[in-house]
Amino acid sequence: MKTYNQIHFSQISEILTQAAQGVAAVSGQKYIISDMVYTLTGMRVDIAVDREPYYVAIREQGVEGGTKDYCLNRCQHLGYPLVIAKVEGDKVCDYNMTIMFTHNWVGGDNNYMEQEFNSL
Repeated sequence: MKTYNQIHFSQISEILTQAAQGVAAVSGQKYIISDMVYTLTGMRVDIAVDREPYYVAIREQGVEGGTKDYCLNRCQHLGYPLVIAKVEGDKVCDYNMTIMFTHNWVGGDNNYMEQEFNSL
């Protein structure tokens, strides 16, 4: 798990895009990268308006982004995420992001998945 404090949105975009490219390279699923582009566009709008944490989950075959409940629900139905991240506005400036590899993606236990989202 890695936490980045007070980083610009461009840095968040770069880190998450690199993570998506890595998963795409290993899985051979080319749509992960285009999913990430759509997710980053939505994140930019949602986080500016709501100021609630925005979650991103990179699955083997796609990317989910939105509230924790939304991402968790989508991943429970579409596949366990390999990488999850939480982005929130910093109280001083810019954003904070915590990102991690998931631990139980092989087992696929949905209860453990929720614990992993909560750990961010």
